[in-house]
Amino acid sequence: MSDCIELARRLLNNDMAWDDDTIADVLTGLVAEVERLMDWKRDAMRVLNGWDRVWEALGEPGPLGAMKSANALAAVQRLTRLGNELADAVPVRAPMVASQPYRNGYQDCIQRMRAAVEAWEGR
Repeated sequence: MSDCIELARRLLNNDMAWDDDTIADVLTGLVAEVERLMDWKRDAMRVLNGWDRVWEALGEPGPLGAMKSANALAAVQRLTRLGNELADAVPVRAPMVASQPYRNGYQDCIQRMRAAVEAWEGR
């Protein structure tokens, strides 16, 4: 807590005398404190607006009124899991051949990709 706020509290509680110098000190201090808080709010709003853009880019995940940062983190984690599942679903094969096992491998790949996408959409 700043000194001017403590001084103002003491003045309001009649713990000290109300003289012009003390009142001027308190007012000067309170103005400085308000300016400091306004600067802090301006900087904080810049940071929060940046997070809003991330949240919007993720499709505005989560329910109305919930913490955007927590919902954005959950969406990133889901996207990371989906990316890993899709990467795992793609079979690593030697040069393309038209053999039946190769085609079946891609059918399995497609089914696993669909399952991963459906899991994502089901959230």
